[in-house]
Amino acid sequence: MSLFLKHSALFLVYLFLQVFVGNHATLFDVATPHLFLTFLLMLPMSTAFTWAILIAFFSGLTLDLLSDGLVKGVHAFSAVFLMSIRDFWVWGTTNRVNYRGSESTMLQVQTFPWYLQYMTPMVFIHQLVYYFLDAFTLDHAGYTMLRVVSSTVYTLLFVLSFTLLFHRETKR
Repeated sequence: MSLFLKHSALFLVYLFLQVFVGNHATLFDVATPHLFLTFLLMLPMSTAFTWAILIAFFSGLTLDLLSDGLVKGVHAFSAVFLMSIRDFWVWGTTNRVNYRGSESTMLQVQTFPWYLQYMTPMVFIHQLVYYFLDAFTLDHAGYTMLRVVSSTVYTLLFVLSFTLLFHRETKR
């Protein structure tokens, strides 16, 4: 299967999961998992920056259009912001001297502690941008931060599970 078809199919799967499962799996009206972040965070590092931004924008925009939220564009902005800082964070957290292999598969061969170090701040930043844009006020900053932290933990459970189950290369 070509790489384009594989990523297109993954995009549709994660979009379907987000719209039909993630958006309805809210805990106590506070935490909502953003499952589509798995797709964005696991894009190959060899993806050109422009393509990564466009993919993030269209995935966020599609999610905005298919979701029930009143404000449209929040997912799109948050996803673009996330992808704009992803490369800097990956290069800052990866020991490239000891890494052997292509950069396109770098994310698939890392260790579990590295995944935590990579994904936790990335998911937190996405949630921070998303929920503060969604609230668009600082009047209820405590409640918004509760949503950010709880959604970060909830999303991380799914993102790390999906990453470790479906996106890791099998050792031969």
